[in-house]
Amino acid sequence: MSDLPDDLPVWERRAVRVVVCDADDRVLLFHTRDPDHPRLGTWWELPGGGMDPGETYRDTAVRELREETGIVVTGDQVGAPTWRRRASFLHRQLRHVQDEVVVAVRLAGAGAGRGRGTPARLRAGGLLRLPMVAAAGGRCQLQAVLPRPAP
Repeated sequence: MSDLPDDLPVWERRAVRVVVCDADDRVLLFHTRDPDHPRLGTWWELPGGGMDPGETYRDTAVRELREETGIVVTGDQVGAPTWRRRASFLHRQLRHVQDEVVVAVRLAGAGAGRGRGTPARLRAGGLLRLPMVAAAGGRCQLQAVLPRPAP
């Protein structure tokens, strides 16, 4: 991504995004905004975030789900990466460039796995709501499309 504007400092990282499906085949999405960039409006995104040093993609998925949503899962519930992308976006006065993998987690019940406390994203003020929405076609399924193994 050499054609990035030089408007803000660039922060590069590896990240994991999680498709969370419940027993009713609903998908968890964040309806969010960036208070520092109101001109961007609102958008929908998957839970997830940056990998800490020494973490595997499973470790990151488990930690990010707990931090952002209060959902508690184990690494065994995190599927293999099925998609990857390089994303660039503005957030908190930084231009993020991140290499993301997307994994799936299936919860045992409708909205199951919810822990206690207020999710970090909600406390931070950027998250508008955490809805579970019906999957297109009525079936929550993430198809493998990666041409090579994820990091």
